[in-house]
Amino acid sequence: MTGHGHTPLESIRTSLVGLRMPRALEMLDATLRRIEQGEIDGIEALDHLLLEELTLRESRRIKAALLMARLTTVKTLASFDFAFQPSLDRNRILALAELKFIDRAEALHLLGPPGTGKSHLATALAVEAVKAGKSVYFATPGGDCCLVGEGGAGGATARAHPLSVAGRAAGGG
Repeated sequence: MTGHGHTPLESIRTSLVGLRMPRALEMLDATLRRIEQGEIDGIEALDHLLLEELTLRESRRIKAALLMARLTTVKTLASFDFAFQPSLDRNRILALAELKFIDRAEALHLLGPPGTGKSHLATALAVEAVKAGKSVYFATPGGDCCLVGEGGAGGATARAHPLSVAGRAAGGG
């Protein structure tokens, strides 16, 4: 069904604008060319346009959430040098990145002397939490990070789960 004498393609463009789908609109012509060249069919084209739009929105959501979390730098587990800190159990840290401690309402404390990677790991876990849709607030002066599990349906109250980072001062006990 096209409206007001528009061609189907003009109607699709208008609909994409109305639905606020800028990435799908941007990719429409290239996707249509792929259909014309026999590279993809209509269902694949629709899947491609929707995936492009969804990827853009997810990227924007993560970027906004990271800004709201007040992370001064974004660090990831992939960039953590486990060889630099061989006393850390890599598998245990990767298990923490699954964020099950949040679901269990457990606190996580990273302890150790300065320069051992605590802040890097706390930041990386905060990034993982943001990607998983959790609200994160990172307060650097005390080295604390708060990962917040969103409330369930019906507006249930969110729960805060502290992730504290504490280091001993050089020469301290």
